[in-house]
Amino acid sequence: GKDLFGGMGAGGGGQDFGVARGNGDDEVGKATPQRPRAAGPNDFKGQGTSREALKQQFEAHVENKAQAAAAEIRKIDEDKKKYEDLKFQMADAVEQRVTAWAGPKHTRKNLRAMLSTFDSVLWEEARSKWKPVGLHEIVMPDQVKKVHRKAILLVHPDKVGSASMESKFLAEQVHSVLHEALEVFRKQENC
Repeated sequence: GKDLFGGMGAGGGGQDFGVARGNGDDEVGKATPQRPRAAGPNDFKGQGTSREALKQQFEAHVENKAQAAAAEIRKIDEDKKKYEDLKFQMADAVEQRVTAWAGPKHTRKNLRAMLSTFDSVLWEEARSKWKPVGLHEIVMPDQVKKVHRKAILLVHPDKVGSASMESKFLAEQVHSVLHEALEVFRKQENC
């Protein structure tokens, strides 16, 4: 713990030497399993015995690590920018397809109609996984919710893994439209 002057006093310098502290139930001094540490500046293995040479080697090691991390961040940023650019290019085509399926943006209220025609907005891979639903199968609110849940799972952005970029964008849009339509449905049906 800390002593009266804010420094570390006896009995708890904050360092863990792999020995359990006694709390009454533990055997004092019994070694505890240690988590493996992430590679970092501590994974440095210098060569030689000269303090100056080791210091230079360590600084070079840290600089190399920093450059590698910076390169990785730049690559992530570039990939994100490419994704956003492609998304912008495909936005019109995806929006036209969603509008053809669900109607204009401010009139997307009929969840039953969307679910009964859901296969018309899907890409090939997803269409093969969807069983078309007729309006007669989604009369009751519980039936609508059940089919909605299946549809949401099919187009969830995290579940679309191997699909093309256009399919991923389409899935994002359809997921959003279905979510909004369910909110409207719940208000209309009081459920």
